[in-house]
Amino acid sequence: TVKDLQARVTEYKANVEVLVAEKVALQKNLDETTLAKKNLEGEVVSLGTEIAQKSNVIEEQSAQLVEKERKLNTAYYTVGTYKSLHDQDIVVKEGGFLGINREKNLSNGLDNEKFEEIDIRKITEIPVDARRCEIITNQDPSAYSLVYENDKVSKIKISDPDKFWGKSKYLVVVVRESNFDETANSW
Repeated sequence: TVKDLQARVTEYKANVEVLVAEKVALQKNLDETTLAKKNLEGEVVSLGTEIAQKSNVIEEQSAQLVEKERKLNTAYYTVGTYKSLHDQDIVVKEGGFLGINREKNLSNGLDNEKFEEIDIRKITEIPVDARRCEIITNQDPSAYSLVYENDKVSKIKISDPDKFWGKSKYLVVVVRESNFDETANSW
């Protein structure tokens, strides 16, 4: 019986040593796994920060693109008598001799606040509502037509916006309501 018990104790000791060795191996494996998990968590945080930064850059670039597109598709127009446009420093007459061959031109350093701002993708008609009108900016005549109603020019209809606004993003229309209004061509 004693021999039997000693054999069992020896067997139990061997089993305990095997179990202790397995426990040490499992603990080492657990420590390595925990370290790998912490490293992965750090990478996830780093990648999350990088994604957030790149998302911010993309949003900023998208906003810049939208603003550039808006600016590219923005044009300005004004309609008025020669006197009112001249008084606002929008148009001037230059050159010529004694009023002959004088040219009407836009003033230098135009103030956009004196113009109506439009999106050329959306606006295809400019209201005029005058007996006579003259476009003094260099819009292509083949890109628009004057629409008459009741012996008056009611509006300018733009048939080809790209061609119409291609040379200038400004449109200045001088109108004449009465016989006393000065046109751009008159002295």
